[in-house]
Amino acid sequence: MIMKKLVWVLALMMGLSAFAQNGYDFGSEDKVETLGKYKYAQSLIKAKKFNEARPNIYWLLTKTPKLHKTLYQNATKMYEGLVKAEKDPAQKAIFQDSVLALYDKRIQLYGEEAKVLNYKALKAYPYQYKDKTKYDALYAELKKTIELNKEGTYDATFVNYFTLVKVQKQKGNLTDDQVLAVYDELTGYLDKQIATKPEKKEKLEKRKSKIETILSKTVVVDCDFIQNKMGPKYLANPELKLAKRIYKLSIVNKCISNDLFEKVSYFILEKEPTSKGYKQLGNIQYLKQKNYKKAGESYAKALELSTDNAEKGEILYNLASMASKQGKKSTARKHAREAIALGQKTSECYTLIGNLYSSSFNECKVNGNPVTSRAVYLAAYEQYKKAGNSKKMAEAKKQFPSMEDIFNQNKNVGDKINTGCWVNETVTIQKR
Repeated sequence: MIMKKLVWVLALMMGLSAFAQNGYDFGSEDKVETLGKYKYAQSLIKAKKFNEARPNIYWLLTKTPKLHKTLYQNATKMYEGLVKAEKDPAQKAIFQDSVLALYDKRIQLYGEEAKVLNYKALKAYPYQYKDKTKYDALYAELKKTIELNKEGTYDATFVNYFTLVKVQKQKGNLTDDQVLAVYDELTGYLDKQIATKPEKKEKLEKRKSKIETILSKTVVVDCDFIQNKMGPKYLANPELKLAKRIYKLSIVNKCISNDLFEKVSYFILEKEPTSKGYKQLGNIQYLKQKNYKKAGESYAKALELSTDNAEKGEILYNLASMASKQGKKSTARKHAREAIALGQKTSECYTLIGNLYSSSFNECKVNGNPVTSRAVYLAAYEQYKKAGNSKKMAEAKKQFPSMEDIFNQNKNVGDKINTGCWVNETVTIQKR
């Protein structure tokens, strides 16, 4: 037993110089005793024996409050574990207050305010949101957290903060315009996170959706509000921030079939031209109105600005679909093939081309020649096959020439023929 204790003491002595070099401040306390308590508390916390670690952590925080930043990291972890395990509400509240106080003390001693507040905000809201007397202080602290961290703020804090913004609005401390400005700010930060963290897109989009839901319960924003309150303000003084707000709220509230939306869209794109902006304008404004001319112009501009193959493929598919609806079959096929060449939307594009072919029977039929007339269905079948669309393949096969038709035209199954017409595909004769 004596030998084990001696080895332990020697190990601590050997580590003292290293700890001193790493910025540990033992104050006036015995270094061996302090280090022993610290190392033992660390091992207990690592083993999640939080109650057993409490006496040593309390001693260290009381006797050597400047020991090291890691003391506060470990103490915080310990108290958070105690919060989670505690069943008694009163004692749980004491542990929660200890967690938050440790974050504050860490900032006081070691700085890193933005970083530490980012961590603290994740705990402060769930610890305090049921206590209405703490709302104002909590609102101020989360506001500061976001001001310091901007798009680096943990995403849950955006929703928590906007919930408190709603409370401030209800208390008369914020105007509609101030609430909308905060909405712009938070959703803007989330958009930046989505752009840099595509793997978290679904989660972040849900955060945005929650903020939008809170907004709808905080400020009465509808098409009339946008058109009659925000519109005149923008028209009197076109300003990018307001234009973006109108644009975003118009999409959320589906107020897109009006001149105001078109004006702010073009204003934004004039100041900040992006492929996404032009694509959205084509999608949600012009295509829905069946204004194919303007939709085509928007898509063309989007295509010009895009550097992403996936986005290009989507734009080309939209152009192909739009041309198809207009009966511009050659143009539709051209755009579909361009998307396929990029390796994008291949199944959809092959299906679209197949549909173009299938719908061309009347314009491509040759009187007195049912085999050549039905060659468009053979061509369509091949496109559906490339798309992996078995349902469409089966539909096309029902329209193949019959064996009797093939025989009467002095042809054989397996012969090559050209469809002629605009389709101009060489196909292999098959029977239905």
